[in-house]
Amino acid sequence: KRRTAETDLLDTCILLLNDGSGSMSGDKFQTTAKASALCNDAFARVLHIPLCVAAFTTSGPVPVIGIMKGFNETVSDDQMADRFYDFSGRMSGNNDADSLLWAFNEIVKRKEKRKVIIVLSDGSPADGLGDPSYALKQTTDTILKDGRVDLYGIGIMDTNVKRFYPKHKVI
Repeated sequence: KRRTAETDLLDTCILLLNDGSGSMSGDKFQTTAKASALCNDAFARVLHIPLCVAAFTTSGPVPVIGIMKGFNETVSDDQMADRFYDFSGRMSGNNDADSLLWAFNEIVKRKEKRKVIIVLSDGSPADGLGDPSYALKQTTDTILKDGRVDLYGIGIMDTNVKRFYPKHKVI
């Protein structure tokens, strides 16, 4: 079987990491849930690219990760919406650095040639030991220097992603 540029491109897995902190409540969380459902349609259903959708918040000082869709799971739009709704009851703080490290450790276990993490967030980290903004910048720099994972930030109605993610867009 011959490999082509197209098949190499599709040898990809994606992890969408959604900010589920209190500042994301309302329109912002609805926007990230809709964006996740659209990505699920495009990547998982149409292109058959393994996709994990997760959200993060904190419970006290402890990071909490909610899996909306696992890599090997098929999820309908209604199921995705229900899972985001259920997670919205846990919205609290945001320890971005620890949550991003969790995502990195999950995705590097995958066999696909290309690994992509896309973080959807409305602002700056607010939880964690020490300076959470510094910790996130150090974490993104470490992941980018490692080179095994492509990292993108999507700002949800906020431009703070540009401070942490060299490759970023704002919606």
